[in-house]
Amino acid sequence: MVNKAIFNNNIIFKKNPDVQIIKTAEGVIISRSDLKDDAIYYLDNPISSKIWELFDSKKSIRKIKEKILSEYDVAENKLEEDLKKFIEELQLKNLICNVKK
Repeated sequence: MVNKAIFNNNIIFKKNPDVQIIKTAEGVIISRSDLKDDAIYYLDNPISSKIWELFDSKKSIRKIKEKILSEYDVAENKLEEDLKKFIEELQLKNLICNVKK
C-alpha cells in the first residue's frame, strides 16, 4: 500500500527492465516478456502515459507530481489519489520497482 508520505519524500521508481514498451497513437502498451497471463497493461490516458515516461530512476514522486500539475489541468488532491492507485497497480504487476536513494 502506498501512503501519502511518498509525495513528501524522495522516493524514486524505475521501470522494470523486463518490460517491453510499445507506443501507439492511442497510448502505451506495456508487457512483461517473462509472464504469460495478465502480461499486458494498456495506458490510454495521456496523464498515465506521461507518468510512466517519468519513471526514469531520477525523478522522485514529488517531482513527477509537480511536473504533471504544471502540464495538465488536474486538481492536486485528485492527482495524488490517482497517482497512489497507479503506483500500487504498477507495483502489484511488477512493472516498476523502487530505487534505493
